[in-house]
This record gives sequence, structure tokens and C-alpha cells, in this order.
Amino acid sequence: MSTKFHDCKPDIVLFKRRGAHKLPLVLRKCVCRAFKQESAFHDQNRNRIDQILGKRRGSKPPRQKAPRDLDVQLLLSDHVEAGSATAVASTVSGNQNPFDAAASPRVLSDSQLLNFERLGHICTRSLLDGAQVTALHGAVQREADNRQLVALSHRIRVLLPADKHVPVHSKEQALRHLKRHSQELGFMQHFNLHREVQLIRSLVTSRRLASVAAQLLGERRVRVYQDCVFVKEPGFTPTNWHSDLPISPLDTNSFVTAWIPLRPLKKEGDSGLEFAEGSHRDIAVHAQKDGSSRDLSDRGYKIRSVGRMELGDVSWHHGWLLHYAPPQPLNSPPRMALAVSYFGDGARIRRAEWSGGDCMLEDKESYADWVGPRPGQLQRGAVARHVLLPVIDVR
Repeated sequence: MSTKFHDCKPDIVLFKRRGAHKLPLVLRKCVCRAFKQESAFHDQNRNRIDQILGKRRGSKPPRQKAPRDLDVQLLLSDHVEAGSATAVASTVSGNQNPFDAAASPRVLSDSQLLNFERLGHICTRSLLDGAQVTALHGAVQREADNRQLVALSHRIRVLLPADKHVPVHSKEQALRHLKRHSQELGFMQHFNLHREVQLIRSLVTSRRLASVAAQLLGERRVRVYQDCVFVKEPGFTPTNWHSDLPISPLDTNSFVTAWIPLRPLKKEGDSGLEFAEGSHRDIAVHAQKDGSSRDLSDRGYKIRSVGRMELGDVSWHHGWLLHYAPPQPLNSPPRMALAVSYFGDGARIRRAEWSGGDCMLEDKESYADWVGPRPGQLQRGAVARHVLLPVIDVR
């Protein structure tokens, strides 16, 4: 009897200790067979993990240091492909990141944390190096120029859902189509440039940014929800009052957005952000759908502008905070800003849409690759852990 148990994996000893050796012979064989199948399954998946990490069984391990915290659950999933795994790392340790080399992570003061809790926003001055932001501007501008038609098509699909299949062949054609249907264009946006541009990926996954996000949210590990470049050209209309979380598929309150202007912004004559302070704590306003660009002071909010911003300044606002942007003056250069959103690791996907389901169209193209019914996508109610949602451990 003992030899039969020893033919199986050592785990079977646990069953023997619990009296499995007293089972009939047929049942004992079934238990052994199950353990062998399970062991073969784990061996197969371990080979898969080794392939993704660039290792092979029996070969000498690579010299480079492995990530400090590897999300094995993601690597076991069938949806992880070699291309996507190398394009976006599921876990980022922050080592050898150019945005982390210049200085140690910023430690927020108690007053900054208190202001964020009460008002819903703060501004961290000189958080980034100005020269690095200038280089970032060039990389973002090149990518945005290449994606201009994609961005205009997105605006047509969001503002004119009935015309979502209208082909767009030029910028002029798209603008004429929007104007002909009396739609005001407040901005153009470009999603997830960090998946394509290394410099943007370095910033988005840097501990320099992620550590501030983690402190504001009270988290040890945060995930990148998305990055989005907002372009306001001269003459573009106001951006309506809105908050970020209702547009996302996440079921969480642990959500913050870093807003980074890619050129200095004047206090007046530029389209910076304006916030309805304290609105992130107003449950009633988020239970109703109101997308009109109106003054929210009738609810008692104090409307405050982010004010003048220099290169390297970063504005932070909570996912529930209402904010908007005024029109970009005609006699000004285009305003370009990079928004990076983080959420606390462990958040889940919402089980149901909001009552105003059309508000989800804004970000749908951003999360369509990892939320949905297809194999490898996250289902409703699942924990939001995916190879396209990099996690940064800031401990």
C-alpha cells in the first residue's frame, strides 16, 4: 500500500495522513491519478512561465535581475502572448527608470494628504525634471500626429454614435462632419501611448509618479489604468464637467489621475483644469446624469483653477472629483497634456453598467482590449489584473 502512495507526488502524503490509505483501492487509484494530472498541468504551465521570462528548463538562468514581484496569475493565463508580454510588463520594479534616476520618490506632507482628502485635488510642484518633460513633449507630439485621424474618428463615434461607421480620410473631412452636425469639439485624445513609446512607458510606470498616487490612495501597490493625451487646439470649446471613474469599468473608489501639461500654462489665457472642490465626497451628484457644461456653484462647491503650471508640475485629482477645462483661446498655442490614471491593486470590474451607459463610450476604446467576453479578457466582477494593467509596488 505504501509503495502505491509513493508512486504519486509527495502531496499525496497529506491524504495518507488524513486517512486516505483507508479508502478502497479504486478510490486510492483515482486520487493518485488526479494528483498526477494536476502535477502535469503545473509542469506544463511552469514551462509556459519560463518561456515568457525567456528561460528554458535545464539552461543557465539569465544574468539580468528578474522583476521583484511577478504576477504569476497573469502569466498562467492563456491570453498572455509573447508580444504583449514584452510590450507591457505586468509588474514594474522601477529599476533603471530615467524618471527615477534624478531623485528619490517624493514624500507628501500631511497637509497635502489632508487637502486631497477634503478638496479632491492637489498640485505637486517640480515633481518631474523640466528637461525630461520637454523630451516627453516631442515624443508625444510625434505619436499624436501619427494618430490624428484615429482621434478624430473616436470623437465622431462618441459625439455622433449614429455616424460611428462613417469613414474618415482627412482631418478637414472629420472637422466638417462634426461642424455640419452642430457638434462642438472640445478636445482630441490619444489613448495608451505607453504601449508604443518607451519614454512614455518609463514615465507612466515610474516610481516617481506611482509613489505619489499610492500615498494619495493609501495603497502599497497601484496599477496603471490608462494614459491619455488631451490636445486642445486654438478655438476648441470647453470640456464639459465630468469625473473620471464613471467613464471607467472599475468598481472602486481608489482611483487618481495625474495631469501633466507638456508646456508651461499661464494662469489666464490657457485651458488649465478647474475643479469643483469637495465634489468627490458628494454622493448625490454622482447618482444623477448631468453632462451639461454649467457652473456647479449652485451645489455649494468652490470652483478653483489649477492656476499657472511650469514644466515638471503635476496636478492630481480624485476619480470622483468633478472638473472641466475652459476653451482654448484663439491667439494661443495648442495645449497638450498627458493624463495618467492609477487605481489600487485588487479593484474589480463593475458587474453592471451605469444607468447612463453612453458615458462609458468615452474610455471604451481604452479598455476594450482587456474587458469583454473574448478569451483572455476580464469578465464582469473579476479582479482587474491583466498584462495591460501594469502594477507598481512602491514599498
